[in-house]
Amino acid sequence: MCDVGIDPDAPDWPYQQVAARIRDRIRAGELGPRLPSYHDLANEMGVAPMTVQRAIRVLVDEGLVRTVPGRGTFVAKRPRQPLLAGARRQAVSAVSPRGFRDRVVMTSAAEGAA
Repeated sequence: MCDVGIDPDAPDWPYQQVAARIRDRIRAGELGPRLPSYHDLANEMGVAPMTVQRAIRVLVDEGLVRTVPGRGTFVAKRPRQPLLAGARRQAVSAVSPRGFRDRVVMTSAAEGAA
């Protein structure tokens, strides 16, 4: 049990601190290919499971991890570009409230030049 806790004086929100710690552990090879459960990570880091859940959402948006319902959270084999992940979320949230069902497809500049 690591129990690293959260720095209350840090400018980042607790979920951002947890996301940074998980990100660092993935890059160091300490976590993966399957991440521990939210509950186990929360106990290890001394935070609430909802804080871990929100941190994992950040990492999913970055393309670093992926979640499979009923199976768990896994380190992504090929992380996607964070800019595109954020742009995709914005496009979907802008279109969804209007009731459109069209699919939004985004490509990177590198893919468009190929």
